[in-house]
Amino acid sequence: MSIKRYFPQVSTSKDEGPQKKVKLSESPDLPTLDNELLPLLDLSSPSLSSHDSITEHFDKIAEHLFQRSYLVCYSTKRDGSPKWVLYEFLEFEFYMIKAGCHLDPYTHDEAEQRLPGVWYFHRVPRYNGKAAAGYRSGSRKGLDLTIGTPDTPASSDSSPPIPVRGGILLRSLRRVSDSVVVSGPSLLVDELLRCSGSPGITDLVTEKWFGEISAFRPPSTHTSSQIYKSSRIGIDLSNPSSLDRRLQYVCKPYRFYILPRLLTANGRGQTFLGVYDHCVDTLQVSKSSLAGKIASLTGLQPQTVDRYLKAYRDALASGELEPFIGPSGQGAASSPVTFLQLVGAWRRRHLAE
Repeated sequence: MSIKRYFPQVSTSKDEGPQKKVKLSESPDLPTLDNELLPLLDLSSPSLSSHDSITEHFDKIAEHLFQRSYLVCYSTKRDGSPKWVLYEFLEFEFYMIKAGCHLDPYTHDEAEQRLPGVWYFHRVPRYNGKAAAGYRSGSRKGLDLTIGTPDTPASSDSSPPIPVRGGILLRSLRRVSDSVVVSGPSLLVDELLRCSGSPGITDLVTEKWFGEISAFRPPSTHTSSQIYKSSRIGIDLSNPSSLDRRLQYVCKPYRFYILPRLLTANGRGQTFLGVYDHCVDTLQVSKSSLAGKIASLTGLQPQTVDRYLKAYRDALASGELEPFIGPSGQGAASSPVTFLQLVGAWRRRHLAE
């Protein structure tokens, strides 16, 4: 599959004649297109059928996006010359349904997520089998880079591919030109709409992109940063449906991010948790030095780190999941302390199994 553009824009001025799609290849100064990312977004191989193998593959995609890729918002000036804005990835989350082995109930499972390497703007949920009513608006907007099953899978496995639907939810970007951080799925979409000169998602997709929602990635030259992982933001156990699967996936480490000191707008508890796990599991920081190390990496105040550590450790020692299940658990993931209590209780249960 050929991915042609990054958030392209064509002029809408009436005095410039009919609109034309502008191909990246027509701009000689654009970075070289990355041909290595798209195959990574194909998770249909039967060899990726265990949670360990899928998580390992998510790690590979995350490393590629953080260390070798930019998001490029491409547009055309009034004089016809190209213009683009580069963004670095700071934070994203994985959501995926793969038949028979990875049934993440928090995945949207929309038709646009069937193919890999496609821009999927979040749609209004379907109810009673009805088709989605359009794109989400307001603070509910979001954008995924899809992971799925290509029409012609490149897998060397002799077995047929397994259908996959899912996406990588973009949560935080940093604009390269001025280092401005855009954090939060809705604000991120707003930034890309502004960059593209579009009043809304429908206008961008239908008028500027002509319905072509393919994505692409040029390689970056920025230096590598430590990659952290945590639970995803904003999901909890308040919905009693599919509880067994929600218990399985609610704390999966499918959120990836770098530069935690910059990610202060949302998900502080999740960011803290990822840094904590890195310090304990990878760096093996001593207990006496742990709080100071976390504070230096996250920019959190020492007293805040102490409070978060206590909430997590107490729940890990004696916490129960039941208070977080059903209506009483609504919003547990939005508060750092209650989120860490949820994770501590969840991990305690899994350690006991």
